[in-house]
Amino acid sequence: MSTPPQTAIRIKNVQTGKFLYDNATDGLIPWQESTNADGYWYITPVGDKIYKIKNRLTGNNIYFNTRLQKPITWQDSINEDGKWEVVPVTDKQFKLRNIESPTVFLYHNSSLGLIGYHDNNATDGIWTYLD
Repeated sequence: MSTPPQTAIRIKNVQTGKFLYDNATDGLIPWQESTNADGYWYITPVGDKIYKIKNRLTGNNIYFNTRLQKPITWQDSINEDGKWEVVPVTDKQFKLRNIESPTVFLYHNSSLGLIGYHDNNATDGIWTYLD
């Protein structure tokens, strides 16, 4: 993905087929496809190839919490752990690398759920989007 769309999109894991949601009870979760508003995201530029990923319904951003060592959603802030590099894989596929923890990429591991992990080129760390 060279330039993220400026409309709200759904973000889908290439391997597991699950979408990212900011669930009111559970926070950031992978879930089956639906058209619920908590599954739509804005990818907003904040620097050269650096973006914030904000939920359309809750207004929360995706962060990699270094203390908890896991991806979460939280209110908007200037913290670097809420900024991501969109690393293109193909035209509509990409990886998400955290800016504060540059060795951490967002993965959806089928056993562990959403995790931050070093880039190992596995397809559970590759995402695509649907408008």
